[in-house]
Amino acid sequence: MRQPYWNKKQKCWYVWHNGKQTRLSPKKTDAYTIWRYLGEEGTEIRELLQRYLDWYKAHRSPRSLERTSDYVLSFAAKHGHLVEIKPHHVTSWLAANPGWGQTSQHHAVSRIKTAFRWLVSEGHLECEVSPIDHVKAPAAKRREHAMTPGQFAEILEHVPDKCFRDYLSFLYATGCRPEEIRKIRREHVDGDRVVLPASEGKGGFARVIFCSPAAVEILDGLPEKGYLFRTMRGQPWNKNSVNSRMQRLKKKLGITGLCATSWRHGFATQALKAGVDTTTVSILMGHKDATMVARTYQHLEHDTEHLQHNLKKVFHPGGGNTSN
Repeated sequence: MRQPYWNKKQKCWYVWHNGKQTRLSPKKTDAYTIWRYLGEEGTEIRELLQRYLDWYKAHRSPRSLERTSDYVLSFAAKHGHLVEIKPHHVTSWLAANPGWGQTSQHHAVSRIKTAFRWLVSEGHLECEVSPIDHVKAPAAKRREHAMTPGQFAEILEHVPDKCFRDYLSFLYATGCRPEEIRKIRREHVDGDRVVLPASEGKGGFARVIFCSPAAVEILDGLPEKGYLFRTMRGQPWNKNSVNSRMQRLKKKLGITGLCATSWRHGFATQALKAGVDTTTVSILMGHKDATMVARTYQHLEHDTEHLQHNLKKVFHPGGGNTSN
């Protein structure tokens, strides 16, 4: 490989690598360190990120890999030819994807930061801290729609087929994740519970979905073998087929923010209004702790009547405070 050279215009050290100019570093000592590394390994950022994805594929679920690889490969397509990454490369990457909303940008930054932390921890990058570790991810927007009993009843009136009615009703009766319901097979049903093995659960953990009598009744009426929740054509529901039905309902009924997770948000809100404590709600929903319910899934602030009713509990009937 040729020796590094100083580019006066760019005020940076470069080297010819794999038939093209490769940026090294403005500092000579750093530039030669990178150059020697290139000479020994012949790697660029895209190759290092591929190593991360290879590891990810072996240690994470296919669903998680799909979401992560989309962002990682997008970053590699933009800056994979470089051998030194700076925070501004993340900024320019986001700018090159104007179609990403605030939540998508949040996931994109979070996933690429995780990738570079792994590269550092495994010694693929010769530094103690990831070069983009201090990049702040845009805050993810909270979903603002939680299904109410009234809306649910209205929606069912506009769902003619039993297949989708069962799908929606089970979501509302259990609070399970939309991706979980699509994985349920007859062998997962254990009385009034559905037990998804670690290979099917989120984050590689087994998931127990507790079923109300209404949910058990739904399960009893589904196929005896294979995937339980299927379309009218007999195919298991997938993300695209569910989203297609949701978009039609959203357009027909004019419910802003309607999506598959609206039922899960509604379950959490109704459970809290019924007096179920947050710890129990979090367990029913498959969370590790109660913070997710309080931070993301409850929508009590939109129910003025409920808040006013509970405010009265703070005081005695005569208006005096309960404290001395």
